[in-house]
Amino acid sequence: ELFHKERTITRDCFTLILSKTLSYGIIAGSGVVKLPQLLKIWSARSAEGISLKGLYFELLIILLNCGYNIHAGNPFTTYGENVFVLIQSILITLSCWKFAKKLDYIEAAGVTVALSSVVFAIVFNFVPEKIYSMMAIISLVLMILSVMPQILLNVRNKSTGQLSLITYALSLLGSSARVFTTLREVSDPLILISHVTAVTLMGTIVSQFFIFGSPQKGNQSSKTGTQRKQHKN
Repeated sequence: ELFHKERTITRDCFTLILSKTLSYGIIAGSGVVKLPQLLKIWSARSAEGISLKGLYFELLIILLNCGYNIHAGNPFTTYGENVFVLIQSILITLSCWKFAKKLDYIEAAGVTVALSSVVFAIVFNFVPEKIYSMMAIISLVLMILSVMPQILLNVRNKSTGQLSLITYALSLLGSSARVFTTLREVSDPLILISHVTAVTLMGTIVSQFFIFGSPQKGNQSSKTGTQRKQHKN
């Protein structure tokens, strides 16, 4: 019986250490997870194939996740990556605005005001208790709404456009690790469901890179075809 207890304690200590290690790794990696996407946009000087509405939803989801976890008193290690991802997502959104062929300035202004209001409400604790209890559910629904337009856009274009495989692959790995850390450190089924959903959605987009291939190859082949026609003429 004593041996069984010691083995249980050792196993619990090991899983906790592993969970904390993964959490710190996720937070550290989150500082650069969206950098490849940002660099790809600026390198191509184009935001083609990137869903702006998806980005808006993503920003709102991150804010709601931060607000919910802070209010619930969860350890920073279980959600800290949201802070760094938020900064990078803002930079990506601004970059998409800069390189957009047709930017709806009224929509952009409305999004800015709306998201700023959410930040203000969370920071100064103006959010009603009932809303806090619903944040996880709202965040889950918004996550699906934010990623599905991008998935459908990829299907419609039969291309992943200027999306970065590295960014989405890292997001998939991070979400997968978060499933484990949530099981170990946070007894909240809604947060767990949220991470499992994120794994499913990120996995779908990553698979689209392999299904549709590289858009650059398609562009090169079309250019080659054009050059051949010109040569024949």
